[in-house]
Amino acid sequence: MSPRDLGDAAAARLLSPLDDAGVRGVEGPARYSPADVAAVLSRVLGRAVEVEATPRGEWIDAFARLGFSPAAAASHAGMTRAAVDEQEPVAENAIIGPTTLGAYITEAIDAH
Repeated sequence: MSPRDLGDAAAARLLSPLDDAGVRGVEGPARYSPADVAAVLSRVLGRAVEVEATPRGEWIDAFARLGFSPAAAASHAGMTRAAVDEQEPVAENAIIGPTTLGAYITEAIDAH
């Protein structure tokens, strides 16, 4: 989900009636694999982008090398593990943002 779509979803929830309570999932219009992301980046950037997987046992160290604190690196590795291993179906009450990965990446690159 793009940051703008996430902000729109959060604002809509904050402004919704008081009886609109509980957890709601938020997602973009599609789920993307690493290969999908590489293909979009290749198209938008006009050059080859290849997927390079980091082995699970190296996730915490990889996040630490990116500047995460030890606690944040461990937490993010745990969230990554859950996202990879526990693919949940889209909840029937999920908020689906309209912005595709390609549109978001194109907009982000054009803004710079």
